Amino acid sequence: GEQDENGNYPLKTDALQFCKGAKSEFDAFSKPSVNIYMLTSSVEDTIEGFGWWYKTVEETTFSVNGADRSICAFLEAEGFSVNSRWAMGADLDELSRAGRASVNLVVSGAGFGAAQSMKERFGIPYVVGLPIGGKQSKLLSQMLRQAQESGDDRILHADGAEASVAVIGEGITSLALANAIALENGRPARVLCATECPAGILRPCDAMTPDEDDITAALRGVDTVIADPMYRPICPQDAVFISLPTEAFSGRIYRARIPDLISDPQSILKEVL
Repeated sequence: GEQDENGNYPLKTDALQFCKGAKSEFDAFSKPSVNIYMLTSSVEDTIEGFGWWYKTVEETTFSVNGADRSICAFLEAEGFSVNSRWAMGADLDELSRAGRASVNLVVSGAGFGAAQSMKERFGIPYVVGLPIGGKQSKLLSQMLRQAQESGDDRILHADGAEASVAVIGEGITSLALANAIALENGRPARVLCATECPAGILRPCDAMTPDEDDITAALRGVDTVIADPMYRPICPQDAVFISLPTEAFSGRIYRARIPDLISDPQSILKEVL
């Protein structure tokens, strides 16, 4: 965008094209002309070849329940150095270190386009996923190292074919929860994505369901639904409904009941029988 009279770079987005708007915003910050990265020809020893965590975390996706800190704690426990967080709680000094990355972790659909741009411009591979549940966390750590070594992008997918469990919500978070249900509980789960989600993230068994009619049709034959409480009225009456509030859907009404799925995955997994 063009700089305004206050020295800012205003960029347009809206509720229907949030991922597109976020990509434009992050692209603007990642252009060398903005002088954010301060690129050099060397990499700091403290990064040890892994170094950079790419994350787009917005309050509407992760609330303020500590999930962002839990992701950092997971990565550090696995031996990664968290070099840059995009963009919840990050400042320009932190963003300026982004060019030192060797691998990016995308934890929200809004960051996927920016991660692709980083791959095109700097050759930094990305992994899409969230460390929900012990088995998925182990796989995610392995994929980050594999991506760093090979330069290939990766998305963590567990089998969701013939699922009778449906997770309604944002694409990447819902996919990670569906993966955890399959890996930890042994029950395939599919995603009904009610928000914008970039192509290539969801599996063939998942579905884009932008309105109520789409969701209602996709829930036929499902016996367990995990979703924000606002979706309860349109879910099958005979299905088990597991409440998972999200600020993107119900705002702050249920904020106190939004779990940190990274540190406490059992808050939901224990309900899936």
